[in-house]
Amino acid sequence: MRLNTNLVLLFVLLLLMPSLASYAQSTTPASAKIQNKVPVATPLRPPNRVDVCKGTDGVFNFYMFDIGNLPNFPNVYVKTINNQSVSFGDMWANYNLNPDLGGIAFKQIGPQMGLGIEKININTSSEYIQVQSANDLGQIIGFKGAFPSGGSGESPFFYDGNTLHTLAYPSGPTLNYFPNKLNNKGQIIGTGYGFGSAKAVLWETANTEPIILSPGIGVDINNAGVAILNNGNSAYVINADKSPTPLPLFPGSISNVAMVIDDSGVIMGNSYKLTQPSKRPVMWKPVNGTYPTAIEINIFPSLDGETISLNKNNNNAILKFGADYYVYNILTGEYGKIPLPAGVNNFYPKAINDKCEIIGQSYTSIGNRSLKYIPL
Repeated sequence: MRLNTNLVLLFVLLLLMPSLASYAQSTTPASAKIQNKVPVATPLRPPNRVDVCKGTDGVFNFYMFDIGNLPNFPNVYVKTINNQSVSFGDMWANYNLNPDLGGIAFKQIGPQMGLGIEKININTSSEYIQVQSANDLGQIIGFKGAFPSGGSGESPFFYDGNTLHTLAYPSGPTLNYFPNKLNNKGQIIGTGYGFGSAKAVLWETANTEPIILSPGIGVDINNAGVAILNNGNSAYVINADKSPTPLPLFPGSISNVAMVIDDSGVIMGNSYKLTQPSKRPVMWKPVNGTYPTAIEINIFPSLDGETISLNKNNNNAILKFGADYYVYNILTGEYGKIPLPAGVNNFYPKAINDKCEIIGQSYTSIGNRSLKYIPL
């Protein structure tokens, strides 16, 4: 009996279909599988989240919490967050209720309000304190003094995580030294006053007298030891031989300031013009150890803008345009607005770490609060 060829082919195909389907599934790219299984659901995304800090596994969302406070210290000022997810700052008493209390330094680790807050025993209860910066080792710098002094008699300090050290400085005329930023090597950039003008200074270690770099304000130092400073209308980068090199102006600008430098040497700051908008964020990228040009970040051409922060290794900056704050990726140009959480009337971001965790300030009628955004 002669078999119908078409029927035979159909029968063979039916037998092979499970294997073919399995093969097709095994060779489908993972991204395609996800796209097929997970439809885009932007309208269903919970409120008060922002799509920024994109990684290889997709988009991160944020949730926000209040860092909280310790008893008798309602005013909380978070200053920085390191790459170990630890926030550092200072808390202050209400002077009208507790005139004998100054402030305390704190660190905060926990992901929920009031959790993980720890007092750092640096000063006495009758002293004020201001935390300036911290590194990934948990070391911090700042200054403290008698309370209330109105800002006189400051004592610059370095805290190594266990012991408090007064920063070394030259003897002689009355000079005030203010440390500003600290890197993972223990190098500190800051400013000395009392020379007749402000001068940027560098502590190579906490126990050695600072090197006077140049007239101006010491701003930031990265983990390679490259520092930046501002003097008058100009911004400078400090070379390995400790000599300052001016950063170029963006065309049409009359002045610029440097704000932050990351570990690759990228510097971000602001430029100023006589025309509107008069203030714009700018970026300087190193080319063979030099900074040939300033690059304006022009997301919203009609709005004033400024640089707030830049993390050290993950290319994400915080920028302000108009009244709003954004996370901006300096490589891709992607950006996302940082929202106001429900029940919060204001939020002023201050710093972002390599994990895209953001800390900032909120001002209320019952005290100054500190908030933290954590990517999910």
